[in-house]
Amino acid sequence: MDQLINEYNNNPLGFTGFIVFTIGLLLFAFGRKFFLFRWMLGDRSMFWQFLWGGVIMIIGFGILWLNR
Repeated sequence: MDQLINEYNNNPLGFTGFIVFTIGLLLFAFGRKFFLFRWMLGDRSMFWQFLWGGVIMIIGFGILWLNR
């Protein structure tokens, strides 16, 4: 846990990008299992699961790209 806190303190934007990318990846791959994400996005179809997962992953990747 201390390593995560140190990483956040050293590079908060990169850590945030990693977390956002991971959430998007989980939503894209396992959206059916993580129903809370899909409930927050307001839809239950697989198309929107892939779309929102992809959009969130691209945002996270963009944050990581800007931070490199």
